[in-house]
Amino acid sequence: MYVSDELVFLELQKTGCSHIRRVLETYVDGHKAGKHNAPPLSVMNDTRLKIGSVRDPWDWYVSLFTYGCDQRGQLWRTTTQRDFSRLGWGRYPLRALRHYANLLKMDTEGWARLYRDPSDVGAFREWLARTLDPAWFMDMQEELPFHPAARVYGLMTTRFIKVFCRRSRQLLERRGLTPAQIDDACFVDIFVRNEDMEVGLASIFAQLGRPELDADNLRALGRTNTSNRTRDWRRFYDDSSRDLVARRESYVINRFGYTAPPKLGDDP
Repeated sequence: MYVSDELVFLELQKTGCSHIRRVLETYVDGHKAGKHNAPPLSVMNDTRLKIGSVRDPWDWYVSLFTYGCDQRGQLWRTTTQRDFSRLGWGRYPLRALRHYANLLKMDTEGWARLYRDPSDVGAFREWLARTLDPAWFMDMQEELPFHPAARVYGLMTTRFIKVFCRRSRQLLERRGLTPAQIDDACFVDIFVRNEDMEVGLASIFAQLGRPELDADNLRALGRTNTSNRTRDWRRFYDDSSRDLVARRESYVINRFGYTAPPKLGDDP
């Protein structure tokens, strides 16, 4: 999270947030206040411009997978390593006990095998199926086993709610959570899409009275924190994995107007 007198930028993982924060740090006086975290309620409700970032969900999952293949990121760490130090015994002892028991039998070797090759399409599809299957949620932690909404919405939408919505815990514990309820709880004013990031940032700078920071000048800065990945993320999907993301990330897809990659055999 990046905080200034004029704006608050919230960072959703793998949406270009590191680059956006770097640009804001360059041109807007402010300070970093955590990462991938939601602000306190007082900040959610103040008058500063709230900015978030999003990304095509199909692209997002490939990015998350290949980032893990670089042995980076929270999801890679929690699924490939047995960490008994952050189970939350003091706050949620029963949940901690379940996590402890799961760590003893967790398939860390299987997860690590999936992360060996960022170009392995078959490994990605198996990884995606695990990541969106409630049977594997204990391995991933993030409190997913205890959030009924996570059985309907995918990991991207779940993280979206945690970062961008008021009362995120109550929302995720709700059975039958609707898109309208997510919309009502979302406090972000402007979302920057990863696909046209510089255009979105230029629009924000224009609102802040900095029209000289146009899209062309911002593109010249280059991107930040790129992973070891192929550019052609569409090839990772077959019909089954494509439709799985379409179902589980329907909220983000519909809200931001994303479209699915072509089915196998369709013209691109």
